[in-house]
Amino acid sequence: GDAAIDEQHQELFLRAGDVIAATNRESQTLSALRLFQFMRSHFSHEEELMYRIGYPEIKAHIEQHTALTVR
Repeated sequence: GDAAIDEQHQELFLRAGDVIAATNRESQTLSALRLFQFMRSHFSHEEELMYRIGYPEIKAHIEQHTALTVR
């Protein structure tokens, strides 16, 4: 229910779509890097918010972030 987080989620999907739509290796690599950079920034922002509000499932959520980042 956080507007900034919701907007960031939409941006993540747009950037993932750019990776999928890339037509050559160079554009796919650039799109994937842009997605990865944004993803890391988003995860950091989201985790900070979860800490601030005392989100009860924060540990499991951070583990999901870590798994996605590794993949």
